[in-house]
Amino acid sequence: MLARQEAESARNPFYGWIKSFERLHETEIPYVERLKTAGELFTGSDRIVSIDKQIIALAALGRFLARNRSYDFASLVLGKLELLSFGIPNGLQHDASGLITDLLQEKWYRGLSKEEDHRVA
Repeated sequence: MLARQEAESARNPFYGWIKSFERLHETEIPYVERLKTAGELFTGSDRIVSIDKQIIALAALGRFLARNRSYDFASLVLGKLELLSFGIPNGLQHDASGLITDLLQEKWYRGLSKEEDHRVA
């Protein structure tokens, strides 16, 4: 069974990506290990050939990271998703999938406003 899954992962990078993504939700794995897996998923997302599947994968990863308060890492993932969304034909949206529009409005993603920036300084 495992050999068949590995063969499928080699033929279909999206399938392999999803199988690895499932590990992020295993709470018995220490969070630091799951973050390492998330980093591998982020870099491995380039192997997903279909841009729509790549966008879905990044949306899932970004939402997982945001839910777990890894905002800097989530911002990096969402930024890549935005770039991909603009790169598709007629790419006039920040979120071509419509899956992370709420996350793109969060303060931790948008950054500080000019007024907030002055108060912090």
